[in-house]
Parts: sequence; C-alpha cells; structure tokens
Amino acid sequence: MKNYEQMIKDAEWLLKDKAKETETIKKTMGEENQKIKELRAKDKELEEARDKVNKELVLVVQSNRAGSDKVKLIDEEIGKLTRDVAEMKREKSVLELMAKQQNFWDALEMRMRHKIDELNTGLEGLNDEKDPKNIIEDLKAFEKQKMNFSQQRVDINNAQAIYDKAIRTICELSINGKKILPHHKEARLNVLDRFLHLDHIVRHWN
Repeated sequence: MKNYEQMIKDAEWLLKDKAKETETIKKTMGEENQKIKELRAKDKELEEARDKVNKELVLVVQSNRAGSDKVKLIDEEIGKLTRDVAEMKREKSVLELMAKQQNFWDALEMRMRHKIDELNTGLEGLNDEKDPKNIIEDLKAFEKQKMNFSQQRVDINNAQAIYDKAIRTICELSINGKKILPHHKEARLNVLDRFLHLDHIVRHWN
C-alpha cells in the first residue's frame, strides 16, 4: 500500500521549493525588466545622440566641401590675378621701353634725309634739294585731317601702325630677355623705305 502521508509531505516540500524558485525567478525577472527599461532608455539616448552627431557630421562635411570648392575657386582667381599682374607689369615695361624709341615721324625724317643724301651723293649744282623737316610737317598735316579719307592718309596711318608694331617686337624681345636679330631691327627701316617709295609719297621728297 502506498504511503500517502509521505507522498503528501514530499509533494508539499516540492511545492514550497517550486514556489521559492518561482519567487526567485520572478524577482530576477523584475530586476531584469528594470534593467531592460534602463537599457532601452539609454539606447534611445544613444540613438538620439547618434542622430545628432550624424546631423552635425553632415553639416560639417557639407561646409568642408563648400570650403574646399571655395578654396579651389580662390586659387583659380589668384592664379589668374597673378598672371594678369605679371602681364600688366610686362606690358608696362614694354610700353615704357617703346616710349624711349624714336617715334615714326622722327625716324621717317631721319630715313628721308638718308635717302636724299644717298641719292644726291656725287651730284653737284642741282637746285631740287628739299628740306625733310618741311616735308614731314606737310605729311603730318595730312595725317591730322580726321575727315580726310584719301589714300595718302590711309597709307600714313598704316605705316605708323606697322612701324609701331616693329618697334614693339624689338622691345618685347628685349623685355623677354631674347636675342634681337638684325632682321628685327631692319623691319622698322623696311617699313619706312616702303612708305617713302609709295608713288604719292615719293614725289614729296624726290
């Protein structure tokens, strides 16, 4: 026959033990629930902090990129300004050197004198000599007639422009530290000679 009394005692002891175990587990679960609540709150805090950091990071990166783009733009402007300043200084030096050279009219008078002397060398007793200074004044008078569209005035203006260009070439070579060759110097004389031998110009001096 079964010993129910012992079986009841064992069962009651087991019930107590299980009740204690349940209480312990529930207590642990309560503590864990509190911990979960705290960790979730902390996780939310960290997530909000991460969001704030990410937003700040995006703003700083955008600002940094804008700064980088601006630096590139400024560097380009600095490069252009540096080139512009160098070009202006070079141009100033060229113009200052050009201003020291013999101008078109003085060079033309000198060349005309040379031509007249060359043509008259060995000839004596002729009364057709002309004064280059007076001839130059006459040609200048033509050039000053702004409403004069004659071929003579056009040729004078063209000769002046080509002469100035030849002088500029020489000055630019000098400023750039390059060798000035004989043909560079001859170019200005060739301009004067071509001009002096134009049909409607030659009659003024020969």
